[in-house]
Amino acid sequence: MSNSFSFRKRCRRLFKIATNSGGSTVSSGKGFVQPWAESLRRAPWHVGQASTGNSSALIELTNLYWDAYERTFGRLLESPSLGYTRELNEDLLKGFDAWLDYRRASFEYQVTLSETWVQAFEEFMRQRVALAEKGETVPGVRKLLFLWIEVVEHVFAEVFRSEEYIRIQWSCPSVKPSIS
Repeated sequence: MSNSFSFRKRCRRLFKIATNSGGSTVSSGKGFVQPWAESLRRAPWHVGQASTGNSSALIELTNLYWDAYERTFGRLLESPSLGYTRELNEDLLKGFDAWLDYRRASFEYQVTLSETWVQAFEEFMRQRVALAEKGETVPGVRKLLFLWIEVVEHVFAEVFRSEEYIRIQWSCPSVKPSIS
């Protein structure tokens, strides 16, 4: 009974430290709630921008939540480990950090690929409209497919040669684990 009481007491004390201005595990003593509230407050603007097709707003929106995570739980997880499982905890945290890096890079890569598909479809439609304005038609499904493939290959090749795409590729963590 006394163990559970002291555990509750310690949990209350830790929660009070985390939510008030005394904890070193939270950013600027603001607590766990403020970074999340700030990201939620700024989110509607980014959602509005993302809905208009601005992909950088979508990336910024996810960055709001990543930043809130790092300013709260991320710092808590980075606190020093003690005891017999210290090395195991450190290895697990390295793995978790590598996974987080991968998720960020993967999201940015997926946004870029989505934009590329949209650009390919727009270019395909432009070419179809240009053919229609000339009075020409595509004689069959096979020719339509060849036109689609030609347009998609051109658009993807342009994107894959861009500096932005190369930057995203380099930001992806390597496949091999970084745990020593």
